[in-house]
Amino acid sequence: VTWSLPEHDKSLYKYSDLKDRIITALGGRIAEEIIYNGQITSGATSDIKQATDIARKMVTVYGMSSKMGTVAYGKSGENVFMGRDFGQTKNYSEQTAREIDDEIKAIIDGCYEYGKKALSENIDLIQAVTAELLERETLEEREVSEIINRVKNSRNDENKEFNDHDKSDNT
Repeated sequence: VTWSLPEHDKSLYKYSDLKDRIITALGGRIAEEIIYNGQITSGATSDIKQATDIARKMVTVYGMSSKMGTVAYGKSGENVFMGRDFGQTKNYSEQTAREIDDEIKAIIDGCYEYGKKALSENIDLIQAVTAELLERETLEEREVSEIINRVKNSRNDENKEFNDHDKSDNT
């Protein structure tokens, strides 16, 4: 489960904030793919739904798609009858629906690729946090930060040793 605690409740989000929320939601699925060599599970189902819901709102409610423009697609809460969608009524063509779906997929795919690159480049952080979680089961935010700082300091030490060794070879 990927879960982040809000610093404070917000009702106004920047485009970059929403993309960050999608990347975070997809983090569990991405980690599965990286760690289990492409083998994925159904464990990320609710995270994928959350990411898709955010991307859909970006395109259809918030006007955050350059392709779809600053237009709200769908009418909220009208004509609620048995068997109808209780959230929105579709008031656009099938072609527009396909374009909306394409935009949502493009946002999700872009966030997925960004997250995959970030996690792949930081596999040592994932492994360090995982090892601690297996040992203690839960970690506080402060403890996760300490683990991350420890791994980053270790990286810096390794880079310094490599650079020092490289300099001595060139003299």
